[in-house]
Amino acid sequence: MPFDTPFQTPPSGPPLSGAIATDPVISAKLLQLLRTGAIDQSKPDPYTDEKGLLKFLETCKAEALENRWVHERSWWRNLLYILGRHWIYYDTSRGQWMDKRLAKWIPRPVTNKIGEVHQTILSLFEAVDLIAKARPTGSRPKDISTSEVADKMEPAIRAEHDMARIQRTADFWLIAVGNVFLHPWWDKFAEYAPTLQLFQTCEYCRANVASADIATTGTCDTCDMPMTAANPQSTIAGGKGKTDVCSPWEIAFSPGYSDFSEVPYVIRLRWRTKIWVEKAYPELAKKLRFDKSSNERSLQLLRALAVQSDLSANPLAILAGSGMEQGEGITEYELWSKPDRTYPKGLFMRAIGDTTPLLVEDAGQSLPGPLPYLTPTGDAIWPWIHEPYERIGGRIFGRSPLDPIIQKNDQLNQHDSLVQLIVQRTSNPVWLEPKGAEVKKFTGEPGLVVRYNVITENIRPDVG
Repeated sequence: MPFDTPFQTPPSGPPLSGAIATDPVISAKLLQLLRTGAIDQSKPDPYTDEKGLLKFLETCKAEALENRWVHERSWWRNLLYILGRHWIYYDTSRGQWMDKRLAKWIPRPVTNKIGEVHQTILSLFEAVDLIAKARPTGSRPKDISTSEVADKMEPAIRAEHDMARIQRTADFWLIAVGNVFLHPWWDKFAEYAPTLQLFQTCEYCRANVASADIATTGTCDTCDMPMTAANPQSTIAGGKGKTDVCSPWEIAFSPGYSDFSEVPYVIRLRWRTKIWVEKAYPELAKKLRFDKSSNERSLQLLRALAVQSDLSANPLAILAGSGMEQGEGITEYELWSKPDRTYPKGLFMRAIGDTTPLLVEDAGQSLPGPLPYLTPTGDAIWPWIHEPYERIGGRIFGRSPLDPIIQKNDQLNQHDSLVQLIVQRTSNPVWLEPKGAEVKKFTGEPGLVVRYNVITENIRPDVG
């Protein structure tokens, strides 16, 4: 290691080993740096500084959640149109979509072209089965063999991630709101995670024998020769790969970038029920205050979708107290930050709570700590993928294919309303009843005989 390179030993790091501990030149240089103050051991580890982590989270939240309603307004409108709610307008004072105020006798027909277009594009996407093909990066034998192995493993990895279901869900969000986020990760606590069976090779017949069988019988299953179990453990839970599909309401980041690859951090918002928190973090649950709804508008909208249908009485109500919130819970913020000067290995942390969040500390999940996934060379992996439907220059969020036809669908509904109104007026004409005619109950029935008394006083004598 060159002597002019800045070097800092983590306060909680392991003892020095290797050349740093045995080489007298490096040890002397390190001692000199410590004496001169070039290495500041009093500086706290940023990954253990709770106040610094929460302050960084609050700064990211304030920046990422500002003016999100500009995009959420159009996303929510598209979903309402898919559900058949077309006669709506955006109330700026309330900040939500409301039913148009029309007279009760004005027809409100709905020709849901938005839903038809959404279903048509979704069917086209589902007809395409996307697969991954590995290509060698060179002509060397190991490059070619590696690509062949990757191609053979691709179906197993695809099945493990359940990509058929994942792609269907991702296609829905991609078409409906024009954006979708994918988050591949490793779930080592998965309930149905595959296990790794340990084997040993018999020295006599070269057969592979499970370690558990050796520990039980002490012999080879094939040749009955004695064997010693080096490791009596039969299986190891290895976890499994998963891919999460996240809608734009669940993801927040700084909007001042034109491409998602430039984003320095990502915040994932989740609604955690009280039962879930008490099971996952029992000690932390005692300090939290649970509520019926989240303070974040994004999560309010996302939770409202769970109770919406084509026949919902009030699908536009999204605030707490509307009668659709069930059970208590709390908001969880999961922050993923790329490496920077403060966090040279990136940052992965969670905090629970809206107004006064509490830091989640879990050694089993390395919380809080550096980014959990690394490349073979030791570089941090950024496990977030953003896919826009139609890219718009200068901004990250894409445009949905439903946006341009919203106005045309409104015109079609208005035209149908006028036609239906004209038919109603012509089939139910206005009856003029003179005073004193003693005509009762105009039913409009065909062939109805209406008897009335002619008021002779109003007839002019010069009219025959």
